[in-house]
Amino acid sequence: MITKKSFGEERKDFNHYESVWGSNFIIYPEIPLKSVLNLDLLKFNSTAADILLESSINYVVCDKNGNPLFFLDFCLWNSDLNNGFKDYKNVLKKERKDKIKLKLDISRNNNIPFHFVSFEEPWEYLPDNSLNENGLILTIIDSIIGETLIKKDLNGFLENLLEDLGMDLNAMNQEEKKQYLEDLISNSPLELKWDPLVKKIEKVHNILLYKGIIKTEFKIPLSIPELPLINDLNDELNLQKRRKIFQRSNWHGSRISCKTDQDNIQKEAWIRNFEDSKGSTLIITQNIARMLTYYQIANTHGLKI
Repeated sequence: MITKKSFGEERKDFNHYESVWGSNFIIYPEIPLKSVLNLDLLKFNSTAADILLESSINYVVCDKNGNPLFFLDFCLWNSDLNNGFKDYKNVLKKERKDKIKLKLDISRNNNIPFHFVSFEEPWEYLPDNSLNENGLILTIIDSIIGETLIKKDLNGFLENLLEDLGMDLNAMNQEEKKQYLEDLISNSPLELKWDPLVKKIEKVHNILLYKGIIKTEFKIPLSIPELPLINDLNDELNLQKRRKIFQRSNWHGSRISCKTDQDNIQKEAWIRNFEDSKGSTLIITQNIARMLTYYQIANTHGLKI
């Protein structure tokens, strides 16, 4: 359990969280790892123990009793990297990589999901009056919380929908069921109900479509290590192999590519895979990448969104 404190600039963050999620969650920024988790330092060498003692978590999302539900860390990279996140990942200092791995390991040991989110710095094209750095982070946190609530709220929604469609989830294997549920979430009214980022995305997207700016759009799932190419979509054996590689990969990502009336713009977002995640890594990264892509398109066309 965490004791609630707030001071200085953090007060604005708390005001936002309390107004949006106060009835369900408490959210704390920059909490020392040792204040949240039971650290059995005897299991680590002295270097690892020092890292754990000095580490903090960007955001801790708790229930109303102060019990941690999941953690969030953010990592942004510069747009001058040719291969984006892959280049950034390769140049991460060993100390940073070790810290990430330790945080993930200790979170798993405590059965608390850890979301490590990474994307290109978007400050050059985000509108000042809409999403500054602080506002963007708040919106992404809102989105991840929203996706968590969607999963909680999905059961009742599913029962009614599947009854209307005459479908039986039990007739599907685990992979088919997971894919079907992710598709259902990304197209359900629950996203607009619970996910503030989706509301922003839909607003900008509708403006771009109305003005005839976006011609085509592609969504591409990404992972590290990379997924094998599939030439035959009816090749169930290779499709299952690809899904298993995706489930076990260290990083999940999404690339959104939009062809406009002027050029082609694409953005990526990544999240560290965590098997006990309360929200879909694919949907979370997809929504972040969509937002970054749409806002850059709007900026390129001189639109004030």
